[in-house]
Amino acid sequence: MASLVRPVIFNILTIAALLFALAQLVILAPGRTTPTTTEAVQLLAELARESDAVDETLGARMAADQARRQLFSNNMIATIAIAILANVIANYLGRGRQRTNRDRIRRLEAELQELQSRGPQSEG
Repeated sequence: MASLVRPVIFNILTIAALLFALAQLVILAPGRTTPTTTEAVQLLAELARESDAVDETLGARMAADQARRQLFSNNMIATIAIAILANVIANYLGRGRQRTNRDRIRRLEAELQELQSRGPQSEG
C-alpha cells in the first residue's frame, strides 16, 4: 500500500505545481497588469517632450516593475522545476512497481502453465 501511495503523492504535487503556475500566468502575468517596455519608453518620451522635469517617481516605479517581473520569472522557474522533479520521481517509483508487477505476472503464468500441464489427470 505504501509503495502505491508514494507515486500518487508525487503526481498530486505535479498537478498542484502546474495549477499554481497556471494561476500565476492568468492572475499575475506581467503583461496584463504592468506596462510593456514599449509603453514605458513611449511614456518617457512624452514626459520628456512635455517638460524638462521628468517625474522623479518614474524610475522607482520602473524598478519596482522590473523587480515584480523578475519575481514572477523566478516563481515560474521554481514551479516548473518542482513539477518536473515530482513527475520524474513519480515515474521512477512507478517503474519499480511495474517491474514488481511484471515479475508477479510471470510467476503466475508459470504456475498456470504448470497447472495446465498436469491437466485433467490430477482431478480424478
